[in-house]
Amino acid sequence: PVLLALGPPMGPAEAADHPFFREARLLAAVGHPAVPRVHDAGVDAGRAFVAYDLPEGDRLADALRSKQRPALPTLLRAFLEVTAAVARAHEAGVLHGTLAPQRVLLG
Repeated sequence: PVLLALGPPMGPAEAADHPFFREARLLAAVGHPAVPRVHDAGVDAGRAFVAYDLPEGDRLADALRSKQRPALPTLLRAFLEVTAAVARAHEAGVLHGTLAPQRVLLG
C-alpha cells in the first residue's frame, strides 16, 4: 500500500526549496528497509504531494501499554532495526528529530 501525503498549495518554482519536499528528499536518501520508501513527489494542479510506502504494524508505545506485552526477542529485534535505520540515516546526513515509541512500528 502507498500513502499519499498532501502538502500546501504551491507552484513548481516554490517546490525546490520548500520544507515539505526537503523532508521527502531526506526520507528518500535514507534507503533502509525500516524507513518508508518514497515513490514520487511533485506538484499537481497546484498541490504538493509525496507518495511513499504505507508503514504497517502496531505502535511500540501501544504494545508496551498492552496487557500482553511483546516478548523480549520481539522488542530486541525492533531495537536492532531502529538502531540500524538511525545509523543509515546518519550515514546519509539525516538526523532524526523525534524518536519515540509512538513513532516505532512493530511488524
